[in-house]
Amino acid sequence: VDQFVPGGEPVQVDLDRQGVFKPIVTVRTRGGLLYSTEPALSTALAVVPPTVFDPARAVTLSDEVADLAVHEASGDVFALLPAANTVQVVSPDGDLLTTIAIAGASQPRGLFVDDDRNLYIADSGNNRVTKLRANFGYSPDPLIFPSGSFGSTGSGDGEFDNPTDCVVAQVAGEERIFVVDNGNARIQRFNRAGVFEAAWDGTENGGAALLSPRSAALVRPNEIVVTDGPANSVRVFLANGESVAT
Repeated sequence: VDQFVPGGEPVQVDLDRQGVFKPIVTVRTRGGLLYSTEPALSTALAVVPPTVFDPARAVTLSDEVADLAVHEASGDVFALLPAANTVQVVSPDGDLLTTIAIAGASQPRGLFVDDDRNLYIADSGNNRVTKLRANFGYSPDPLIFPSGSFGSTGSGDGEFDNPTDCVVAQVAGEERIFVVDNGNARIQRFNRAGVFEAAWDGTENGGAALLSPRSAALVRPNEIVVTDGPANSVRVFLANGESVAT
């Protein structure tokens, strides 16, 4: 795994030596702690910067992990387990805190946790995104109708074909939800009630078209990083859809 620091050189972490042979998802906390999943072992292994493995912070989970998200203020790690339709929450010390059920989900693939610990889940099998409110016991957000979810199958505005990830960013002081619409090779933007606002496929401002975007991450308040596997590229978009780097 290469840890890329804006404006700096990558630092390489040899995960083979840590017992990770097929890392699927890697996240880095604000404090610099790196978590990388090993599906065969159902674990998220902790690497303290720059390259030292800390076995005391390895997290043992109950099933294979599709995605990881970090709550920055607490350092808690949220792990999405698609086979069980659950999210497991573990502390920075590796203790299991709670397990959250995702009712009615089918092959959930992407997870985002906001500052208030609310969960946003890209539900690939149902072609929708679901928001679970932390202060309602992780029940569906009543602001999003119906049932705390938005989206349906298709290629039109607000429709999805295999949504694989989502992030939340502030646009003009308002919460916006950005969804990686993998099968339609685009990114879609929605307001906090799940109403469609805009979509882009990477060709804006003369950029190359997205081929098969898979994951997204928020790196600055208005900058979203998107991985595009077939293109062997990582794209950086502004919240208005402008592509600013590849």
